[in-house]
Amino acid sequence: MSSRDHLCPACGEPNRCGLVEASDTSTSTCWCFSVVIDQALLDRLPPASRNRTCLCQACAMAGTPVASVDSKNT
Repeated sequence: MSSRDHLCPACGEPNRCGLVEASDTSTSTCWCFSVVIDQALLDRLPPASRNRTCLCQACAMAGTPVASVDSKNT
């Protein structure tokens, strides 16, 4: 995991990922395991973040347009 795995790739805020925050990922779960996230939102994420970094609950539930944290930090 990278140092940015705890940040939402859409807004840059902490994503509260259960896997990143857990000391034992083999028995941990994340809040996102129990929700359905719009595929269109996932498709707008930076390719390097797809299937690697959790969205925060606010972005996932609101369908927040992705501003791309990667572009904000360059």
